[in-house]
Amino acid sequence: MISESEVVPLMLKACPGFRSIWQEHLGYSWRGKPVGEYSDAAEFARYLVENLQHGSASELKAVFEALERVIVEGDEDARG
Repeated sequence: MISESEVVPLMLKACPGFRSIWQEHLGYSWRGKPVGEYSDAAEFARYLVENLQHGSASELKAVFEALERVIVEGDEDARG
């Protein structure tokens, strides 16, 4: 079963171009606290949309395969 802590590593494996953006994103905070999962997901979605707008869809197949795996094999927190 895939746990919540395994989701981001799966996405980074599927989408290696996002790794440097993710590392930068981890440095952000809101009043000294992590920005949260919704901001994390928004950053990832923004990256994918920008790539599509620039004609690059090379990572999408792997991303959707990883997401499907999380939906099928993930625990409740991972699916959330």
